Amino acid sequence: MSFWTPTRTQSSPYLEQLLEASIDGLPLHITYASKDGATERTIQPIGIYASNGYWYFPSYCFQKDRILLFRTDRLQSLTPAEPDHPSKNLMNYTILDWLSGGVSQKNDLSEHMRLRVKLTPAGVRAYERSNGRDEDVTIHADGSGELVSEMHQSNLHYFSKYFLGMGADAIVEEPSEMVQWIREQLQRMLHAYSTMENSQT
Repeated sequence: MSFWTPTRTQSSPYLEQLLEASIDGLPLHITYASKDGATERTIQPIGIYASNGYWYFPSYCFQKDRILLFRTDRLQSLTPAEPDHPSKNLMNYTILDWLSGGVSQKNDLSEHMRLRVKLTPAGVRAYERSNGRDEDVTIHADGSGELVSEMHQSNLHYFSKYFLGMGADAIVEEPSEMVQWIREQLQRMLHAYSTMENSQT
């Protein structure tokens, strides 16, 4: 028997502070390295979890007025917010709600999207290696499957990259925004490899 876990070189700072803030319901000021550069935010974490070698902390973002997903290795700084800074009541929204799609977040249902993915037998095995048995996955007699679930809009980029990484073993049918993003990435990859081939001839 062998267990394989991807090795990451990124550090995971501030885990203790994030966990304590999640438990106590405390807002935090952070500097976060996003795709648009370093940004200053005030957030209130729901909890922390590890996936594929990274630590994540879904949090309510006071600037965006919604829950977003953050990665600990992209944190550049973290400090407690001022004592009089307002906090968000997240007692009825847990890390398990986030991981299951967050459908219990009643005030934010309009931002949920239907997720439908066709999985080959190899895709089913790959998905279960990462996520375990999932009641949202229907397994067919030939070993293939179909994932039908709900996800929050803020998870769109994360799951788009996840299913793109599974190649032809995972064909996304919904949401259309994810299908379009994956198509664009595949076209960019095809162009990059075509350019490389032309430069070698």
